Amino acid sequence: MSKRYVSGIILVIILALLVVALSLLGAWYFTPKVFLKGVDADEVDRIEVFDGGTGKRFFVDRDSDILAIVESIKSIEMKRGKISSNYDGFAFSLKFLDKDGKVIDSFIINSLNTIRDDPFFYHTGEGVLPYEHLAEQERQYFMEDGQ
Repeated sequence: MSKRYVSGIILVIILALLVVALSLLGAWYFTPKVFLKGVDADEVDRIEVFDGGTGKRFFVDRDSDILAIVESIKSIEMKRGKISSNYDGFAFSLKFLDKDGKVIDSFIINSLNTIRDDPFFYHTGEGVLPYEHLAEQERQYFMEDGQ
């Protein structure tokens, strides 16, 4: 075999591997993501919420509210958007905690249709995230505490 023939085969192999890698990356990027997919609302003892606008932290611990929030998030397929690195600020940072206080999952809800889970923003195609529900939970939480 000539040196030129071997170089050609190596080049074809490298190009084929590059095409496969880019295809897999594209398939991964464009596949919708469902947050809390493997989480059952019964596993969640409480949701720790930090409001990036007010700097206040509160907890959602009523079973019916946990169920509504978890099921609302699980029901929406999210599409990856732009890279979220180097962005400051957020609306609600959520931590889903089990009975032992261990974090089951965590991410940021930025709006009615945007989740930030570094390194990407995710957007809803259809459906609305429980943004307003969380805002109402915060109002109720601090009214009950008198803050």
